[in-house]
Amino acid sequence: MKQTAVEWLEKIRQGQKGQLFDDYEWEIAFNHAKEIEKEQMHAEYMRGWKDGLTKQGPPTPPLDRKIYK
Repeated sequence: MKQTAVEWLEKIRQGQKGQLFDDYEWEIAFNHAKEIEKEQMHAEYMRGWKDGLTKQGPPTPPLDRKIYK
């Protein structure tokens, strides 16, 4: 499973080892985390859309007009 944006940020924070990020570096990290989250949400949406499409089954056949005569 891919790591989430929060897991990625935690990994970055742990990797600092006493070095402090300045505001610009944190801004870059947060923007990257936002992109990760955006991609994950889009992938989930597309997976749900695809699942919904395949679970619908085939379309119903058209009604025969002779039934209503």
